[in-house]
Amino acid sequence: IQAAAVEKWGDCVEETVLEKIYSLTQNHPYYINLLCSRAWLQQVRPAIEEVLSIWDMYIEEESSRLSNELLSLSTNQRRTCRPA
Repeated sequence: IQAAAVEKWGDCVEETVLEKIYSLTQNHPYYINLLCSRAWLQQVRPAIEEVLSIWDMYIEEESSRLSNELLSLSTNQRRTCRPA
């Protein structure tokens, strides 16, 4: 991550920002990549606030997508998705 940050912005990402990325993604490679790829679209190094904003937007998008997906299921399919 730091090598990519130096290449993009000429400086490392602050350690507190890295810790927040790892915490939000629970160190899962897919989500680290997703979050960082969105952060790397920014013109300046992301601060914690930007990382949180990007993550919140992703969660909102995913929630909306999953809601739409569930709504498109038949009644019987929805019944099988319900927790016991």
